[in-house]
Amino acid sequence: MPRKRRALFVLADGGRARFVERDPETRAFRTVHEIEGGAALAEVREERRRNPAVRSVQSATGTSHTTGVEDPYRQAKAAFAAGVADAAVRALGSRGGHALILVAPSRILGVLKAAIGAAAPVADMLDRDLTKAPDIELERWLAPLERALNPVAPRP
Repeated sequence: MPRKRRALFVLADGGRARFVERDPETRAFRTVHEIEGGAALAEVREERRRNPAVRSVQSATGTSHTTGVEDPYRQAKAAFAAGVADAAVRALGSRGGHALILVAPSRILGVLKAAIGAAAPVADMLDRDLTKAPDIELERWLAPLERALNPVAPRP
Protein backbone atom coordinates (compact mmCIF):
# COMPACT_ATOMS: atom_id res chain seq x y z
CA MET A 1 0.00 0.00 0.00
CA PRO A 2 1.51 3.37 -0.99
CA ARG A 3 2.40 5.76 1.77
CA LYS A 4 0.13 8.79 2.23
CA ARG A 5 1.60 12.01 0.96
CA ARG A 6 1.90 14.74 3.59
CA ALA A 7 0.98 18.30 2.82
CA LEU A 8 1.97 21.55 4.45
CA PHE A 9 -0.91 24.01 4.24
CA VAL A 10 0.06 27.65 3.81
CA LEU A 11 -2.72 29.98 5.00
CA ALA A 12 -1.85 33.57 4.15
CA ASP A 13 -3.13 37.05 3.52
CA GLY A 14 -1.26 40.31 3.01
CA GLY A 15 -0.06 40.64 6.60
CA ARG A 16 -0.12 37.26 8.33
CA ALA A 17 0.50 33.63 7.53
CA ARG A 18 0.17 30.25 9.21
CA PHE A 19 1.63 26.87 8.34
CA VAL A 20 -0.79 24.08 9.19
CA GLU A 21 -0.41 20.32 9.05
CA ARG A 22 -2.42 17.32 10.15
CA ASP A 23 -1.31 15.91 13.49
CA PRO A 24 -0.29 12.26 12.90
CA GLU A 25 -1.74 11.10 16.24
CA THR A 26 -4.99 13.04 16.62
CA ARG A 27 -5.58 13.58 12.86
CA ALA A 28 -6.65 17.16 13.65
CA PHE A 29 -5.25 20.15 11.82
CA ARG A 30 -2.84 22.20 13.90
CA THR A 31 -0.83 25.35 13.34
CA VAL A 32 2.90 24.63 13.42
CA HIS A 33 4.25 28.10 12.60
CA GLU A 34 2.95 31.67 12.33
CA ILE A 35 4.43 34.69 10.56
CA GLU A 36 3.26 38.19 11.37
CA GLY A 37 3.87 40.98 8.87
CA GLY A 38 1.47 43.62 10.15
CA ALA A 39 4.23 45.93 11.37
CA ALA A 40 5.62 46.44 7.86
CA LEU A 41 2.14 47.18 6.51
CA ALA A 42 1.48 49.64 9.33
CA GLU A 43 4.74 51.39 8.48
CA VAL A 44 3.73 51.73 4.82
CA ARG A 45 0.27 52.95 5.83
CA GLU A 46 1.80 55.59 8.12
CA GLU A 47 4.21 56.71 5.38
CA ARG A 48 1.28 57.13 2.99
CA ARG A 49 -0.51 59.26 5.59
CA ARG A 50 2.54 61.50 5.99
CA ASN A 51 3.17 61.74 2.22
CA PRO A 52 -0.08 61.17 0.30
CA ALA A 53 0.10 60.29 -3.39
CA VAL A 54 -0.11 63.10 -5.91
CA ARG A 55 -3.56 63.35 -7.45
CA SER A 56 -4.65 64.65 -10.82
CA VAL A 57 -8.13 65.76 -11.83
CA GLN A 58 -9.80 65.13 -15.19
CA SER A 59 -10.96 68.41 -16.63
CA ALA A 60 -14.05 66.97 -18.33
CA THR A 61 -15.56 65.07 -15.40
CA GLY A 62 -13.75 66.29 -12.32
CA THR A 63 -12.79 62.73 -11.43
CA SER A 64 -9.69 62.50 -9.26
CA HIS A 65 -6.98 59.86 -9.76
CA THR A 66 -3.70 59.13 -8.03
CA THR A 67 -0.70 59.42 -10.29
CA GLY A 68 1.86 56.68 -10.65
CA VAL A 69 1.33 53.02 -11.31
CA GLU A 70 2.84 51.35 -8.25
CA ASP A 71 0.98 51.17 -4.95
CA PRO A 72 3.47 50.87 -2.06
CA TYR A 73 0.90 49.09 0.13
CA ARG A 74 0.35 46.43 -2.51
CA GLN A 75 4.12 46.13 -2.98
CA ALA A 76 4.57 45.55 0.77
CA LYS A 77 1.93 42.80 0.69
CA ALA A 78 3.63 41.17 -2.30
CA ALA A 79 7.01 41.32 -0.55
CA PHE A 80 5.48 39.71 2.54
CA ALA A 81 3.93 36.95 0.39
CA ALA A 82 7.30 36.29 -1.26
CA GLY A 83 8.90 35.93 2.18
CA VAL A 84 6.13 33.54 3.23
CA ALA A 85 6.71 31.48 0.08
CA ASP A 86 10.41 31.19 0.87
CA ALA A 87 9.67 30.16 4.47
CA ALA A 88 7.08 27.61 3.26
CA VAL A 89 9.56 25.94 0.91
CA ARG A 90 12.11 25.66 3.74
CA ALA A 91 9.45 24.37 6.18
CA LEU A 92 8.27 21.76 3.68
CA GLY A 93 11.78 20.34 3.40
CA SER A 94 12.49 20.40 7.14
CA ARG A 95 9.13 18.83 8.09
CA GLY A 96 9.36 16.02 5.52
CA GLY A 97 6.29 17.07 3.57
CA HIS A 98 5.58 16.16 -0.03
CA ALA A 99 3.65 19.18 -1.32
CA LEU A 100 2.34 22.60 -0.42
CA ILE A 101 -1.35 23.50 -0.46
CA LEU A 102 -1.93 27.25 -0.67
CA VAL A 103 -4.95 28.95 0.90
CA ALA A 104 -5.14 32.72 0.43
CA PRO A 105 -7.21 35.47 -1.18
CA SER A 106 -6.73 35.55 -4.95
CA ARG A 107 -4.63 38.74 -4.92
CA ILE A 108 -2.06 36.96 -2.70
CA LEU A 109 -2.47 33.46 -4.13
CA GLY A 110 -0.85 34.38 -7.45
CA VAL A 111 2.09 36.07 -5.74
CA LEU A 112 2.64 33.03 -3.50
CA LYS A 113 2.48 30.58 -6.42
CA ALA A 114 4.87 32.68 -8.51
CA ALA A 115 7.33 33.08 -5.62
CA ILE A 116 7.37 29.32 -4.98
CA GLY A 117 7.88 28.56 -8.67
CA ALA A 118 9.61 25.23 -9.14
CA ALA A 119 11.18 25.21 -5.65
CA ALA A 120 8.41 22.98 -4.26
CA PRO A 121 5.37 21.16 -5.64
CA VAL A 122 2.04 22.91 -5.12
CA ALA A 123 -0.70 20.29 -4.96
CA ASP A 124 -3.75 22.55 -4.77
CA MET A 125 -4.92 26.09 -4.06
CA LEU A 126 -8.00 27.61 -2.42
CA ASP A 127 -9.11 31.23 -2.79
CA ARG A 128 -10.09 31.95 0.82
CA ASP A 129 -8.71 33.85 3.82
CA LEU A 130 -8.47 31.39 6.72
CA THR A 131 -5.66 33.10 8.62
CA LYS A 132 -7.91 33.94 11.58
CA ALA A 133 -9.93 30.71 11.59
CA PRO A 134 -9.28 28.55 14.66
CA ASP A 135 -7.59 25.20 14.08
CA ILE A 136 -10.76 23.33 15.00
CA GLU A 137 -12.65 24.91 12.07
CA LEU A 138 -10.03 24.09 9.44
CA GLU A 139 -11.26 20.52 8.86
CA ARG A 140 -14.16 21.83 6.77
CA TRP A 141 -11.89 23.64 4.32
CA LEU A 142 -8.63 21.70 4.32
CA ALA A 143 -9.81 18.07 4.37
CA PRO A 144 -11.13 18.16 0.76
CA LEU A 145 -7.82 19.63 -0.41
CA GLU A 146 -5.92 16.91 1.43
CA ARG A 147 -8.11 14.20 -0.13
CA ALA A 148 -7.14 15.53 -3.58
CA LEU A 149 -3.48 14.98 -2.63
CA ASN A 150 -4.17 11.35 -1.63
CA PRO A 151 -6.93 10.05 -3.90
CA VAL A 152 -8.55 6.78 -2.96
CA ALA A 153 -7.94 4.09 -5.57
CA PRO A 154 -11.13 2.46 -6.89
CA ARG A 155 -11.70 -1.08 -5.71
CA PRO A 156 -11.73 -3.77 -8.40
